[in-house]
Amino acid sequence: MRPPQGASAREAAVTPAGLPPAALLLVLASALLHASWNVLLARVPRGHDTTAVALALGLIALAPVALARWRVDSGVWPYVLLSAAFELMYFAALNLAYTRAPAHAAYPVARGLAPVLLLPAALVTGARPPLWAGLGVGAISAGILLTTRGSADRRALGYAVPVAICVAGYTFVDSVGVRHADPATYLWLTMVPVAAVMLVARTAAGRGVAALRAELRPSTFVVGLGVFGAYGLVLAALATVTAGQVPAVAAVRETGILFVVALSWWPASRRPAIAPPEPGRPRRPRPALTAGAGAVLVFAGVVALTLTR
Repeated sequence: MRPPQGASAREAAVTPAGLPPAALLLVLASALLHASWNVLLARVPRGHDTTAVALALGLIALAPVALARWRVDSGVWPYVLLSAAFELMYFAALNLAYTRAPAHAAYPVARGLAPVLLLPAALVTGARPPLWAGLGVGAISAGILLTTRGSADRRALGYAVPVAICVAGYTFVDSVGVRHADPATYLWLTMVPVAAVMLVARTAAGRGVAALRAELRPSTFVVGLGVFGAYGLVLAALATVTAGQVPAVAAVRETGILFVVALSWWPASRRPAIAPPEPGRPRRPRPALTAGAGAVLVFAGVVALTLTR
């Protein structure tokens, strides 16, 4: 797979010294949308069925825009297929992680690791990460250690790492593939096989069409809009940056970690307080506090990667 002609010259003329303001705003909006649908998905009992139906509904909603903006060249198809493969693995790994750990435990690990995994891809393009990148990696690693403190969070680490690998994979592929098509059209094309495979798989593995029909509710439609809206904004941003800036796009996107922490902990804060420990026993840190501190460190690492010159 080769990038479109002229891309190397364009990338050579623009250094990855920071994101364009428009790209920054697009990615920040994407972070909020992405966090919102992840919190919704983590709260449903049949996540795989909800995801399959949500993707189908999102495809239907995006179809008029994708067709109206149709622009595709012949070089897009390898990227579409590879991106779809990463997306299928991503949704499978994401739902598995959410069945084993809460969103505020799994999400920071999965999303915080992805920009780090994209750094080697940036090296392939000729970029040399300086000291800021090393500091960012250290902060993210420390944040993950705090976020995964406790038995449930340690399980989250094992289930969230495959999610991070998939995120890094499709982000890198799409950063090149989107140059072969309009962002809306590219997103629609990559998600058609994903939605089709997931619908067939859930129909065969679950209770048939009836199980999927039961997921036709407003919250599922919101998840579908969130999936397509959030990543559509990322693709629009990727279409405006160079290959060396792709890790920065991924990094800024992970500010969604803090949105997820806030959105998933707010209901918990309204529950009755936990009884204090018995006299003489050491007071153990609350999981919410340690996970929150970890999320802040992950965010600090993300900012450091974004500021990489």
